[in-house]
Amino acid sequence: MALPREVLDRAVFAAGDRDYRWADVVAAARYWSRWAELERRTAQGLAALAGLPEKIGRAELDEAKQAFRYARRLIAAEEMDAWLERWGLDARDWSGYLRRQIACERATGEPGSPVNETDVWADAVCSGVLAELARALAGRVAAAEAGGIEPGPVEPGLARMEAEHAAFMADALTPEAAARALELRNADWVRLSYTALEFPEASMASEAALLVREDRLSPADVAGRAGVPLEEREAFLEDVEPGLSESLLSAPTGEVVGPLRVGNGFALLRVDGKVAPTLADPVIQERLREEVPRRALEREVRNRVQWHEHL
Repeated sequence: MALPREVLDRAVFAAGDRDYRWADVVAAARYWSRWAELERRTAQGLAALAGLPEKIGRAELDEAKQAFRYARRLIAAEEMDAWLERWGLDARDWSGYLRRQIACERATGEPGSPVNETDVWADAVCSGVLAELARALAGRVAAAEAGGIEPGPVEPGLARMEAEHAAFMADALTPEAAARALELRNADWVRLSYTALEFPEASMASEAALLVREDRLSPADVAGRAGVPLEEREAFLEDVEPGLSESLLSAPTGEVVGPLRVGNGFALLRVDGKVAPTLADPVIQERLREEVPRRALEREVRNRVQWHEHL
């Protein structure tokens, strides 16, 4: 079955005087071999589904449907139906996508016969990959314009856009830009080392806190008494859960913080060390190599691209 023409003909974004349509996004995906990746993933899902020893139950499928709808704020049934119609899909296509996802979580399978394009399209839309590809194409178009080049149509202009995009990303990482980015991210990239104890109940965590603070027991001793694991962790502040990061940053080294609510439990944390980010740190350098060009490209997209679709 062919891809939905009414969707492919719809404009996604504009740059200059040119509209780029979903057909252009699919063409770019084929150029980047991303469409072939989608076909392989769909085939693997179908193979995994065929190989399941037991069928996926109604309750499990309903749970997956609910999670999908809440993640996209499609709460009412009418909103879900309208979303599917907008993308040229129906309830069966959507259920098929979810079944393949569930099957892939349970098992793997060797791809068999070629997949039909309707299933690939459903995977591209429902997984968010199609929206990701649209953003990638917008980035190529914006980079080309920033380089003084008229982007033109995807076919045959994408190769030239790719060259301009590569040059833009390389040129964006200047020492000055890296220093500015580090100044902006100085707190986010503080490297924390801390010891964590997690408890299933608030009362256990509170008792553990008293043992550490008043009886001067070590976290290791408390973990042994309580029968919970002791974890030594290291992470950048931005990668720590929001409920923990503020407490860890404000606490001096050696201080115990908590109990703090974490997921379904409660945590007691000891701050073991903090390292401020520097340009000489190889890990920070790697982050800057990713962040500086990405942010520069995002600025160009904001300035040069007008979105017709809400992604």
